Amino acid sequence: MIYVKIIAALAAVLVLALAYGLSSWLNKEYRNTERVFRVSKKDAIEGLKEKYIAMIAVIVLLFCAIGFLLSWVTAALFVCGALFSVVAVFVGTRAAVNGSAITVNAAASGGMNKALKTAFRSGAVMGLCASGAVILGIGVTVAIIGEVPVFTAVTGLGLGASTTALFHCGADATGRGYDLLDSYAGAIVSAIVLSYAVTEVVPGFGDGFTLDTTVGVDFALIITAAGAIGSMAGIIIVRGGENANPASSINTGLYVSGAIVILAALIASKNFFGTFNCAFAVIGGLIVGAAASKAFAARASEGFRPVWSMIFLVLGTAIAEAAAGIYGVALSAVGLLSASAMATASFTYGAISCDAGGSAEAVPLEENAGLTVGRLLTAGERAAEEGKGFTVIASGFTALALFLAFSQVSGLMAIDVLHPLVIIGALAGAALPFLYSAIIMNLSKRAAIIGPALIAVIFPLAIGFALGGEALGGMILGSVVSGTPLAAMLTGNKEPAKETAGLSIRILIKYAAMIAVVFAGLFLRAGDIN
Repeated sequence: MIYVKIIAALAAVLVLALAYGLSSWLNKEYRNTERVFRVSKKDAIEGLKEKYIAMIAVIVLLFCAIGFLLSWVTAALFVCGALFSVVAVFVGTRAAVNGSAITVNAAASGGMNKALKTAFRSGAVMGLCASGAVILGIGVTVAIIGEVPVFTAVTGLGLGASTTALFHCGADATGRGYDLLDSYAGAIVSAIVLSYAVTEVVPGFGDGFTLDTTVGVDFALIITAAGAIGSMAGIIIVRGGENANPASSINTGLYVSGAIVILAALIASKNFFGTFNCAFAVIGGLIVGAAASKAFAARASEGFRPVWSMIFLVLGTAIAEAAAGIYGVALSAVGLLSASAMATASFTYGAISCDAGGSAEAVPLEENAGLTVGRLLTAGERAAEEGKGFTVIASGFTALALFLAFSQVSGLMAIDVLHPLVIIGALAGAALPFLYSAIIMNLSKRAAIIGPALIAVIFPLAIGFALGGEALGGMILGSVVSGTPLAAMLTGNKEPAKETAGLSIRILIKYAAMIAVVFAGLFLRAGDIN
């Protein structure tokens, strides 16, 4: 259905146009900002250069490996995915860095309404750029190449986005932007791959249905387009009067974006499949994401964050599988991340408001302006905590969906957990997040850039080639089971090194699954997977 691709492309163009408009407005506001409020962008932007050098080296190596071993189309799309990701997050980072200074200036000159809009829209640029780049890249690829070679095409885009995320594990706006972009791309890729691999859906309730490849892909694209449109609406309506609660205004935006996704899912599911089951999977993902965010931010649950992360992952998986089988699990991940532009705007706003609070302490402000920044800071701290919970569950869900995609494209219908090689793979996968986080926390800044990235690339490939497909499946599942609660435990920690390690684990478990999906064809040809 070509109209679905057109809708997705238009949604992506509108999202990117809004990002451009907000970025231009913010640049103008920054030029008008009093110099005393400005912050240096040099460290934030210049600090990326060293990472880019190491990242380019790994991208070149993977480009050659994918081209020679798989196909040059996949290799080219891999580079495109990396390029889209870098540009999107770079633009978002510039807006976020400028945002704190503009926010303080807005509080001093325009009160709460202007300060809230400034802070939130500074964060929105990151979310809009990330989601727009992903939708545009995947939508155009599906439209031009078609669904049949999706396994060797769209997966390249996802791996490109994931690879760039490996080099940006800092606990800042840049790292969080890459993390959510990586999850968003991975969720959509998993849904498309499963649309290609699964032919019949047998849900736990309701009638089963045939999953046509084109229909399955189009449904995922409709949900992402609806999420993009919902995010734009939510971002635009976030504002508040002098006595308004910033958190209430942001929550209203989140609810509006979620409501638009739910409505679109119900209509599309009934029209595409003749049942609401696929919509239920999408809605389940939205609910799980919202619940995980709230639970993570509740101070009473701080010690139970690893437990909560697994409870929500289990519940979400159970609901999704009952609604639409393993295709439903991917749809649930897509639903959870469908309004990621709005969610990213909220979480990045948290970081911006915290920076604005620090700037306000260093610069004398009038009493009203100081109170305004203080109220923004209070709402921002909670938004930041909720964002951490969201990113943890999003990473776990995306990695699980990619694991299921790997199982289908590789023909791995079952894993014999009693087989010694599978046990070895599962134990190795469970240990991987601990090894990775230890390296991140203990190596120097320079060494920590390239070493962990190479481990993330080589480890799953080594397991797959040396021990076979079932062992690799056990490794991926083991990394998700241990990595999700470990990431929850480290994310939100007051120690920056542990916070960084938590983010790195979230990226790692998705990357291991993504690289297995991309290179699964090699195991097929080698006869490792029956």
